[in-house]
Parts: sequence; structure tokens; C-alpha cells
Amino acid sequence: MQRMKAILLLMGLGALAFSGLIVAGCDEVSDLLSVNINTTVTNNKGAPVEGATVKIFKLSENSDFVEGGDVNSQEAQIDPNKVATSTNTAAQGTTGADGKATIEDVTIDGFLATASKDGCTVDVVGFDAETGVLSLDTLIMPDIESGSTDINLDFVITCADPPAEEDLNEDGANTDAEPYTPPEPDPPACDQEACTAAGGTCESDTCKLPACAQDADCVAASGQEGSFCKDPGAETAECMPPDPNEIIPPAEPQGWTVFKILDSEGGDIIDASAASDTAYKIDQATAENNTVVRVYGEYDGDATVAYVMVQTGSQKCLNFEPKIDYLEVPIADGKLAGGKGDFVEVYLYGGYMKIQLTTSNVNGEGDRSMLVEVGNECELPSAPLTVILSWTVGEGQNADIDLHAWNKDEEQCYYANKNPGWGALDIDDRRGPGPEVFQASDAAAGPFTVKVRYYSGGISPVQCKVRVIKNSASEGFSDTSYTFDLANPRDIFEVGYFEVN
Repeated sequence: MQRMKAILLLMGLGALAFSGLIVAGCDEVSDLLSVNINTTVTNNKGAPVEGATVKIFKLSENSDFVEGGDVNSQEAQIDPNKVATSTNTAAQGTTGADGKATIEDVTIDGFLATASKDGCTVDVVGFDAETGVLSLDTLIMPDIESGSTDINLDFVITCADPPAEEDLNEDGANTDAEPYTPPEPDPPACDQEACTAAGGTCESDTCKLPACAQDADCVAASGQEGSFCKDPGAETAECMPPDPNEIIPPAEPQGWTVFKILDSEGGDIIDASAASDTAYKIDQATAENNTVVRVYGEYDGDATVAYVMVQTGSQKCLNFEPKIDYLEVPIADGKLAGGKGDFVEVYLYGGYMKIQLTTSNVNGEGDRSMLVEVGNECELPSAPLTVILSWTVGEGQNADIDLHAWNKDEEQCYYANKNPGWGALDIDDRRGPGPEVFQASDAAAGPFTVKVRYYSGGISPVQCKVRVIKNSASEGFSDTSYTFDLANPRDIFEVGYFEVN
């Protein structure tokens, strides 16, 4: 039987060749000039999705989808934003009540495919979900050896429907998400001799003085860095021990030879590498002009894991108590090994913040850098709702985790629609450890449904953390963190349903 070989040339980041894509007899080739694509779309609960649009894309006509190399390199990836927003389709269909659609007589090619619906996430198939790699092996193509003219595709999406009411706690978070509180250090003992000499008495771990005029009085009396004077100068003035969630800078850097905050292009904002008698501060105007900053550090110690500590609030602030987030990142060759380079991106989401590098997730322990303060002390975040997603990745590991939020009208804010008008998504981190940050700008657009999707990656499970900050005119300020795991790519976790009154 005469054999024929068809070679399809695809234009990616160079000429890409499908050599030997079709090797069949004349009759078989004529049968395989087109294919039927059978699709099934379900939601994250396994129920069929009616009215979903399935789009088929020829890679040969969508070279802009490819980034990072050609499809033979094992480094090529797709840009999910470009795929999700593209209208350059080869064919498409709409699912029925059973969640199924058949798209017939699609001219043969190497395909990518998406499933989407208004108010829902987008699922993409045709790449390796574990590695994120797009290659000749992962593209959707017919099974030439079997001679079949059918291709079967399964999609999973999630829509604006909030979690069931019985699955939510009173804060609006999913009951399957564990509340997260960082470990607290052991409290330092009160320095009996120093406290007595200052005219005070040790009560538990605190030196109680009859009065204090400034923080330095309390530090000198108790011997505890971070002790402070409450109501200085007033009759009610008293010394207070440091709050476990208040970052206290060391007298000089420990292990960290360089600590800088850079702008989004890598330019210096502040260099806090050396010991200083005065605080390192980023003023409010600079913070507002640089909402996404890079934390850069060089380390000469033995630790292999670092933590970017991000504190909001302060022990001195009324109704804005301090809280610390720990963003875990590997150390490689003496530098931070973030997913985008030798830095970690941090979003300055408004209000008073502090940033420090450490090698321990216990405040005050491990090798610590100096401290950088951001904004005006005790100033609250202005957004009514801030949701911060971060996740854990090891050295050489990648995981693309996506944050999705919907308003009450089922409009979605996500990587392909970052600024819908009632909120915004900043930082689409496709490798880890995040953060990805959603901020609602209009409380009246809520309640807000928040979900997290494991887009791609080879880590199983991925440990995720979501921090939910509310600034309510009627209910005040709240700041709560939750943790959960995502086991496999395409898994979806329903974080909660959040209202800000």
C-alpha cells in the first residue's frame, strides 16, 4: 500500500515542524483530513455545565499563544491569558443540558482547546498540566494508528455559584479551610534586677512601672526589645511587653548581607542591608506609586529556606493589631529563589506594613535582616476587601495557582479580566510562591465569591494560604488567614463568600 507523509508547519517562536504526523494509506489519509471532537464540561462538583462554549484553536494559526521556546524545546509554555481572550478559533460548539457537545469535521491540525462560560473560569487542554509544557506530545491530535476520526476532551470549570451555606463559617470562609496563626515565640523573661532598679515590679513577663514617658524607658527597665509605653505621659501610662506579632529588628543584620526593596523593574527603592540607628521607611507616596515591589536578599548562612515576613498593623495601633504573613521561598546560591528570579514580589495593598527577611517562621527567631516600614503608622488599608493568595514551592519547583473572584452580579475578576471596575487582581504569578492579590474597590458590588484553581504544576499537594482582610464601615477591621491543600492540576477550592457591610 502506498504510504503518504503530511508535514504541517506551525509558526511558534520559530518554524515548528510536525514531521510524520500522518502516516497512512490513501484511504486512511482521506478519512483523517478532518476529525470530530467530542467534549464534556463539568463543574468542580462533577455536575454537567449547560451552555458552556468549547473553542478549538489551531496552533499553526495562533503562534502568539507560545512563549519560552518552540514546541520542540520542552520549555515552551502557553500564555493562558492570550488563549482565554482569543477569538481566532478553528471551530466551536455549545454544551447541552448533559454538559456535552460534538464539533464535527474540524480540519486536522495540532489543537489547543478551551471551555468557558460567562461568569466561569476557563479550562485549557492541549498542554502538560503537571509541567506546564506545550509540546508535540501534548497537543490535541487524532490517534493516527487507530484511524479514528474522533477526539474526546474533558473540561472542568467553576462558576460564580458560592459554596453551600452550610459549608461556610460565620466569617464567610469555607469550613474546610483551616484558620492559620503563625507560631508564637516563647515570651522573654522580665529582667527582675533592671525592673526593680527602675522602680517597677515583674508581673508575669512584664515589667510594670508606675509611669513611663517613652518606649526607651520600658526597653531599659524590662530588657526586652520591642517593649513600649502605652499612653506615654498620661496617668494611665504603663509599659507593655512586645506583641508576638510585632516584628522587632535585630541590632544588626544576621546572615543577610543584602536586603533591598526594588521597584517592579528592579530599580532600588530602599537599601536596608546595614544596621541603622533610624528606621528604614518607604513613605506613603512612594508606596502608592509602587504597589508591586520586589524583595531582594543575599544570604551567607546555612539555611536553605527563607521567609518574607509581611506585617500589617502595629502593637501601638488601636483596632489595627499586628499580624504577620510568612511567604516561604527557597534559598539558592545565597539568594532568594522566587519563581520569576532572585527576588519575591510583594503587593503593597495599602495601610501600614513592615517587611523583613528571616530563616524561621517564628517571629524573632532565625537569621534576620533589618526591617523596612511602609506607609503611615496605624493607617488602615483603604479597600473594603483584600484577598491575598500564596502557596509553597520548593527549589526548582513550579506551580501556577490562580485566584478568582466574582461580584454579586456574577462578573469575574481573574487573570484574563484583571480590572472589571469593581475590583482588581494584581500579580498573576505563574510559578509561585505568589502572592496573587484581589482587592474590591466597591463594597456594594459584593458579596464576593472567592475560589482558587490549581492551573498547572507538578507538586502534589500544593499548600495554599489565603488571607482575607476586611475594612468595614459598620463592623470595623478584621484580618484572618486560612490554609488548604490542592492535590492536582485543575482542582478547585471554594474559599468562601465574603460580604463587607
